[in-house]
Amino acid sequence: MKKLIIALAFITLLSCKEEVSKNVDYALFSGTVTNSDAKTVNITGNGFSQKIDIDEDGKFSDTLRLSDGKYSFTVGPELSALYFDQGDDINLTIDTKLFDESIVYTGIGSEKNNYLAQLYLLEEKSETYFGDIFKMKPEDFKKNLNTYKESCNSLLKGYKIENSSFVEMAKSENNYFYLYNLQRYILRNDSESFADSYADEITSLDLDDEQTYKKSDYFKQILAMSVHSKVMKAILDDKTLSEDKVFIDYVSEFKSDIIKDDLFKMLSRKINTNNKNSEFIYNQLMALLTDSEFKEELKVSYKKTNKLVKGKESPSFKDYENYKGGTTSLAELKGKYVYIDIWATWCGPCVREFPALKEIEHKYRGKNIEFLSISIDSDNAHDKWREMIKDNELRGVQLYANGNPQAEFLDDYMVNSIPRFVLLDPEGKIVNAYAPRPSSGKLEELFDSLEFM
Repeated sequence: MKKLIIALAFITLLSCKEEVSKNVDYALFSGTVTNSDAKTVNITGNGFSQKIDIDEDGKFSDTLRLSDGKYSFTVGPELSALYFDQGDDINLTIDTKLFDESIVYTGIGSEKNNYLAQLYLLEEKSETYFGDIFKMKPEDFKKNLNTYKESCNSLLKGYKIENSSFVEMAKSENNYFYLYNLQRYILRNDSESFADSYADEITSLDLDDEQTYKKSDYFKQILAMSVHSKVMKAILDDKTLSEDKVFIDYVSEFKSDIIKDDLFKMLSRKINTNNKNSEFIYNQLMALLTDSEFKEELKVSYKKTNKLVKGKESPSFKDYENYKGGTTSLAELKGKYVYIDIWATWCGPCVREFPALKEIEHKYRGKNIEFLSISIDSDNAHDKWREMIKDNELRGVQLYANGNPQAEFLDDYMVNSIPRFVLLDPEGKIVNAYAPRPSSGKLEELFDSLEFM
């Protein structure tokens, strides 16, 4: 009888726990960050965003009221993925000097997140591998890609994750990763001998599947590439067609408003001063978008775009720190053409432009042009900014945007990705708000078309 009472009490306790877990609408997230000057851990995803303060000992802890699903966290410029279920109590330890390699999760919900961390490392280590297999014959490529997918599924199986929904999602994502790379192979190699497999495995997908779209990042990429391919095929078949109009007409046929809106948002990136179709795109998107919040943002950005056309007075800045000492304002550079490079130490594509930028500077030395570089690094990267300038022997005027990546000057120029290049005339008016990169031959063409005194 005593055993029966204990057993009944245990069953009752389990029932209470299950009832409590059903009512929980939050997850707990804590951890320790080492070797970082970052002040916060930032969680984003699924329309959710929250910052958690990191104390002096590198510790952080907070309650996250969010829905089940995949999210991302950042510490400084570094980013990684994680998955929360309501009721999780996850603890993270991370060393930012190693970052991905150092991530370890413990606590309730840790297994699925340790899997995601190791999956990312598996993908990262395979970057060279993937570069190599894209050169293989179709049958060898597919065989190797299948082997990789099996490795991902074996990794998942090894963690013995009890959450069946997560396991199903992870297996599905591994398959979409496989299909995504299969599609990339076809587009890269234009392989007719691979066309049947491509048709069977890619084109049979329901690209209008809203539920899959919301869950899978790789499905989204497959969709984007498929749309682009269909649009390009249409305009190759009929060169009188407008790429932007074909895109809008094709996307309008989708049933899912979420998918349509996201694709239309991608098209909105083409609204800039160098695109003669900007007004057409803007008017079409304002009529077709269902996301009212984004439409309001688009209105604001379109007004800003119209202020960045050739011949308009450039937005300005004052008193940015100069690497050589003191401060510099944009107004001080009037009288010369000014080629502006907006960059950051953590931006790989920015750093890769250094050699070409130095070459261009040397070629036009003594001409009536000033080369101006503006770092948008945060405060904790100030020393790294100075070191990088010294180590790379960067010339021109090197400025630091006061550790404020959201400075008004950058906002006025709608800088949402870097590197970004701008060219001004000697009167401080805009020549090109989206000027070519130094590594582009088009930049020299632009310079040579101007009258440098």
